[in-house]
Amino acid sequence: MGPMSLDLLASALLGSVLSVPGAAGGSEPWAGAAPASVGDEALAREARALLSERCFACHGPDASAREAGLRLDRAEGLEAVARGAQAELLERVRSTDPDRAMPPPGAAREPLSAEEVALLERWSRAGAPVAEHWSLAPLARVQEPAPGPWGVTALDALVQQGLREAGLEPAPDAAPRTLARRLALDLTGLPPDPDRVAELAADPSAAAFLVYTEELLASPHHAERLAVWWLDLVRYGDSSGYHSDRPVPLWPYRDWVLEALQGNLPFDEFTRAQIAGDLLPELGDGGDLAAVYHRLCKVTDEGGAQAGEYLVKYAADRVRTLGTAWLGLTVGCAQCHDHKYDPLSQREFYELAAFFADIEQVGVYELRDYRAFQPLGKVQGADGAEVTFAATVSVEPMETRVLERGDWLSQGGEVVQPGTPGLLPPLGVEGRRATRADLAEWLVRPDHPLVPRVVAARVWELLMGQPLVPVADDFGAQGGRPYDARLLDWLAGRFVATGFDLRDLVRTIVSSRAYAQSSRPRPELDALPPSSRPFGRAVPRRLEAEFVRDALLATSGLLDTTVGGPSVFPYQPEGYWQHLNFPRRRWRQSEGSDLYRRGLYTHWQRTFVHPFLLAFDAPTREESVARRARSNGPLAALALLDGPTALDAARALADRALERRPEAPLDAMVELVLQRPITDAERAVLAGLVLEEAGRSRALAHLPAARALLNTSEAITRP
Repeated sequence: MGPMSLDLLASALLGSVLSVPGAAGGSEPWAGAAPASVGDEALAREARALLSERCFACHGPDASAREAGLRLDRAEGLEAVARGAQAELLERVRSTDPDRAMPPPGAAREPLSAEEVALLERWSRAGAPVAEHWSLAPLARVQEPAPGPWGVTALDALVQQGLREAGLEPAPDAAPRTLARRLALDLTGLPPDPDRVAELAADPSAAAFLVYTEELLASPHHAERLAVWWLDLVRYGDSSGYHSDRPVPLWPYRDWVLEALQGNLPFDEFTRAQIAGDLLPELGDGGDLAAVYHRLCKVTDEGGAQAGEYLVKYAADRVRTLGTAWLGLTVGCAQCHDHKYDPLSQREFYELAAFFADIEQVGVYELRDYRAFQPLGKVQGADGAEVTFAATVSVEPMETRVLERGDWLSQGGEVVQPGTPGLLPPLGVEGRRATRADLAEWLVRPDHPLVPRVVAARVWELLMGQPLVPVADDFGAQGGRPYDARLLDWLAGRFVATGFDLRDLVRTIVSSRAYAQSSRPRPELDALPPSSRPFGRAVPRRLEAEFVRDALLATSGLLDTTVGGPSVFPYQPEGYWQHLNFPRRRWRQSEGSDLYRRGLYTHWQRTFVHPFLLAFDAPTREESVARRARSNGPLAALALLDGPTALDAARALADRALERRPEAPLDAMVELVLQRPITDAERAVLAGLVLEEAGRSRALAHLPAARALLNTSEAITRP
């Protein structure tokens, strides 16, 4: 049995994906009614996307910028101008009369193209059907295609249907060694053990790969891998962010995240604990640690700062992060005015801010050292020692007003109470002031259309390397339509139906045959535009910054795999902190094995992120980040070639290879770094490097070969 019949066994042992309640119908809250006409629905969504891009800035949700009282993001506005073949909207976009043409001459936007006008004409002839924005509609009841010979899971059937609609078939299966390396890097952020990969190459059965997948999912390194993703979203750092960027004791929150992910805490409980853990006494110390989430915002200790101004900044930061991390919306756009593209009012922005008005906070912190950062909490660590952390404490809520143009000095605005945006399901709290606990419940209610879509799309991209949505942090009108709406809603629906089981979502994706496709280029697939390109092959990608470093250390045998604990201070260039002032500070380099901890545990100085991580596009985490950039620059090449960690790894790799296979150390190097046999061409090149160092010790002679191998693209690429 080949390795890619894994989905067959997974379905039998784990429960067929096809049989998940609600996946093909039923009365589950998340199952929305199918549109009367699929064609009209698709056309309506295309037209809405065009209007959003070209018209909403002047005729959209923002009342202060709306021209002629015309609102095209609402059905009533469209009905006024778009019905019939001679609709005024069509006449205006076709017109060359400067007094009638839209957009008007001199506007920042160019006239509509012939293709855009043609789309509006087709839409008008169809009766100008109106569609709700896709991400705000209830999760669709997905009609699953019949399973085919390629794969029996619903995920595979949906992927294959998309391919066939494009006139394509799936790619061949990846080789067993490639799949084993892919799984390890995606699920743990670490390269696999070469001997374990050799076992799978010898027995590439579905059963063997299923066992291997479960081993990886159960590993604490899987929690570490997911933690990097989550810490980007909640903008975790070990420093205050503003001005002097002082250290803040936040690492116990990171350890709570690791524990929650390792224990597969359901995502709804994961959410409740972070948003309202301090209000839920049944959670005990765990709730207090989770609620440190609210202390991750940047704070200032600048002497001349105005406390009132920074209290507004902190509140806005919390609203923006909530909007990005959970809702996938650019809520921050509504801080100063109604959102120009999404139906989010400025009032609703401040209603969201009011949820956080009970968090004890001062505007300016007078910090001599982190112990003066108030309030503080204390828990007993695993070793029995007392651990101090920056705690979230609930107090009497401060008054929250709508601020004119977001100006903190404006005090004449309406006083608002906690509330949620009207574009989403109602909060359902009457007769009392809503709390953060109510907000958390609202986020994870089964009929919430955004949160499950946001999580499903991001986990898919995390594992597949290909996005399901064009913009990972904007599921609103400007973010674009999903590349495969059926697949997205099926994944989101399954996520809810399984009780927000994040590990099940991960397992469902990596156990599919779609995940295991070869990554060899397919010109016929790559020629298609991204918006209509189905998932017809795997996409190699460079590892995230932390995992590049982890791979160096793991393959060389230097990696300290201790899980959790305070942040560490690995090698950093002398003088990198020379401009970190008030007071001036020096990097206190760690000693011993702490030099070789996973990148997850490196001290995260927001204004001076560790240069190795920064070279490989790690974010500063001053704001929530839903998708990291990937660039290729000279600093990354230098860090990998000449950085002290890379040099230590190369020395250790040479020693390890000689110990592993004294008679064939070059073969051992390739096995350790790439988990595959060496080729004749590679042996010749590496042997030439060793020959150049003849006369030195065996370890030193093999050092250039080790450095060369660790600097190959394959060594830091997920295949």
